[in-house]
Amino acid sequence: MNILNRFKIREIIIFLGIISLFYLSPYLQYIPIKVLNIDINHITNSQNVLLNLFSNICLFLMFFIFYFKSLKKDFCTFKNDLLFNLNSALKYWIIGFVLMFISNLFIFLINGSIAGNEQTVRSMIKALPFIMLINAGIIAPFNEEIMFRKSLGDIFNSKWLFVICSFLLFGGAHVIGNINNILDILYIIPYGFLGGTFALAYRNTNTIFTPITMHMFHNTMMIITLIFLA
Repeated sequence: MNILNRFKIREIIIFLGIISLFYLSPYLQYIPIKVLNIDINHITNSQNVLLNLFSNICLFLMFFIFYFKSLKKDFCTFKNDLLFNLNSALKYWIIGFVLMFISNLFIFLINGSIAGNEQTVRSMIKALPFIMLINAGIIAPFNEEIMFRKSLGDIFNSKWLFVICSFLLFGGAHVIGNINNILDILYIIPYGFLGGTFALAYRNTNTIFTPITMHMFHNTMMIITLIFLA
């Protein structure tokens, strides 16, 4: 079979549009920067959190409007078999969390430092913890699930090809831009494990709200833990 037949051209174009919006959305932060006359050379951690929240909300609204019909259908699927979907979400989250924890620990013992993305998130939590609870605990997971599961999953007929691509892209997105040494690239693995289990949950329950629930639960629990440990 020609490899092109495994993909859907329209869905590829949509995915490229979604991923472009995702990575261009930080430029929306220039709107409040200009309106509020914020000095771009002296942005505080608190201002950075609020600017990030602004761009994430804008992205959330764009994704929600674009996928409204599909989200409505997926929510009905999720609600109509709520117990099964929640049980599936918990099962896959436990698998993903265990794999992530073990690989994180192994890489930390080799590298001697936590992932750069986690360092950034911790500094933002320290600045405005409850805003980050909303931003990273609720809004960001929705946006990431739309891109790495919803739009990406629509491309593939093969479940395992989708899982592998989700593993690589989700892991890479959380590492690229936060690489201080060559070993930091290894952190693609723990983030990838989480992304891969989210993809499995999506494909096996046929509703994006299963991985959205998993992702929100995971991030919220991590943020609450870091708030209390701070």
